[in-house]
Amino acid sequence: PSWMKQGNHPMDGSTSPCLKTDPRIHQAWAKYLVKWVEGYGKHKIPIWAMTAQNEPGAPNTTPWEACSFTAQEQRDFIRDFLG
Repeated sequence: PSWMKQGNHPMDGSTSPCLKTDPRIHQAWAKYLVKWVEGYGKHKIPIWAMTAQNEPGAPNTTPWEACSFTAQEQRDFIRDFLG
């Protein structure tokens, strides 16, 4: 959501890092991702893999909803909030 992103920009494109630096924002995003996986699980739809961002490796100027992390940012997010 735009309120989680750097600069509160609209949902098109992404700066890097895409999320605000506030750990509460990172925790909220991690919680959302976990709830998403759990929600599918409740409907017997297993999720066996996912990324913490949209379109890994895509440029930060995508014209669609995106959250771009560098490899290091994604590692830190997973380690600190999803791990």
